[in-house]
Amino acid sequence: MVIISTPPVTADPVSRQQVQRLEYGSSGAGNPQTHDCTVHIGPGASINAAISRAGAGAVLCVRAGDYRDQSVELNKAEVTLRATGSAVVRGAVIRGRGATLDGFTVAGGDYDAPRTGIVLAAASVRVQNNLVNGGRLLLGISCAGGGCDQARIARNTVTGVESIGIQLGDGAGAVVELNNIYDLHKDRAGQAHDVDAIRFWGRHLIRFNYLHDINEFASYDNPHVDCFQTFNTGAGSAGTVIENNYCLRVSRQCLIAQNHSASSYQIREVTFRNNVCETYDSQGINLGSMSGVLLENNLVLSGFRFQVINLEVLGPGLANTGTTVRNNILVRAESRATTFRRAGASTGERIAANLELLDTSLNGRDEAFHRSRPPYPAHRAADFTEYRDYAAARDIVDKGIAGNSSTADVDGNPRVAGGGIDLGPFEIR
Repeated sequence: MVIISTPPVTADPVSRQQVQRLEYGSSGAGNPQTHDCTVHIGPGASINAAISRAGAGAVLCVRAGDYRDQSVELNKAEVTLRATGSAVVRGAVIRGRGATLDGFTVAGGDYDAPRTGIVLAAASVRVQNNLVNGGRLLLGISCAGGGCDQARIARNTVTGVESIGIQLGDGAGAVVELNNIYDLHKDRAGQAHDVDAIRFWGRHLIRFNYLHDINEFASYDNPHVDCFQTFNTGAGSAGTVIENNYCLRVSRQCLIAQNHSASSYQIREVTFRNNVCETYDSQGINLGSMSGVLLENNLVLSGFRFQVINLEVLGPGLANTGTTVRNNILVRAESRATTFRRAGASTGERIAANLELLDTSLNGRDEAFHRSRPPYPAHRAADFTEYRDYAAARDIVDKGIAGNSSTADVDGNPRVAGGGIDLGPFEIR
């Protein structure tokens, strides 16, 4: 579990827990809370058999042990299944409405079974404090077919999987927060899939996540590696908010959102704010035929050979429409790169009050992203200080530029209310 010290948040749902720090992810040690356990399960016992006997509202507590020969089927509504110590299972599917999976380590098995570490397959499911660490898993945590509706996916760590850390397949109302996703990579040659930290469709809130060290050169075949990705596949997506995330040392793009067809703009109205992005090789942000996107108060360090923000049209009859880009710090690493690129029609743009910088010193950072394959740590303490220091050193303080409706910055500090706010993702006083 990664911890950074911050003042309590005053106006965000995180603050209602009265926490003094943000906690990213899980160490896999389990949740030791036992006072409300109605059933205790020990090594050698069947977890699924205990679930089958459970009544509504039961809290089933699984003691520390190796259960990796078991794939959990949590198919009872409103039941909590909690690991009270380090309990390792093969995988988990949650089919009970309102059920909770808490504190497990998910190791996967063979490449074909299971393909996903934790599957949400019912509404209002909670998946929290789990460690998904399986190199033979294709996806870490995934939901679709109603499983994304009103879900809470919080304080999980996903590492080592072959393709996607968290996938939101459709639906509305999921909150994805305080997860730690890192070091995802393809371990087999000839596989066609990309590698993304979070892939999303639907209408959700994705906030306060720590996504880092996802390197195309740590994989076979140099896959397309991004922090956040969505595209039109028949599943509509409108109104997702992505805010207060760290996306650091990621090979390609921080946000890629694309409509290749359909003039109705199946993917639209994404809000992307208060994020810290450090990406290599491709654009920092790539919008392809998008409508109603808001990019505000981000720090984007990119511009290695390419532009920081790319606006392109991907199909006939399409355009980028109603794009707003304001109050961002946009840093390109090379003089030959550009801050913006436009290819095709772009209408209704509102681009204002951004700070555009050239910083060639970025080229010397993070040699691991120059064709090497080292292991990456779960936590780098400097990630929560050096980017704030970078912004502060450029006197980006209280410029009084209105527009950000977010109440907290990337570290959970309360933002200035009203018209006087900072550029970028940090509240620097």
